[in-house]
Amino acid sequence: MKSDVLKEFAALRALLEKERKQLQERLNTINAVLGGQTTDVEKAVAALSSRKSRGRPKAAKQVVKAQKAKKRGPRKMSEAAKARIAAAQKQRWERIRAQKAAAAGAAPAAPAEQSASPAPQG
Repeated sequence: MKSDVLKEFAALRALLEKERKQLQERLNTINAVLGGQTTDVEKAVAALSSRKSRGRPKAAKQVVKAQKAKKRGPRKMSEAAKARIAAAQKQRWERIRAQKAAAAGAAPAAPAEQSASPAPQG
């Protein structure tokens, strides 16, 4: 079962490589007619097909280092944004206070103090 899948994959890969070669030849013909200019596609295909190592390219490491070196300063918030945030927070606190007040007002009144000894029955 597994070997069938591998055989199909190998056949498909060979077919795709053959098609890529044909397309590359057509592109070369078109480029020759247009004046022999090489396209970025050709350069990219050549670069990808010539790569034999895995992992991140060496140039990418330099980009990552440059990005790490570029430090971003603290973000600055506009006064309008600060005012909106403050107003929203005040609304939240008002809502919480109102809920607490409603809960305190709706709570049953505390019963009167009861004496420790029972009242005499008569």
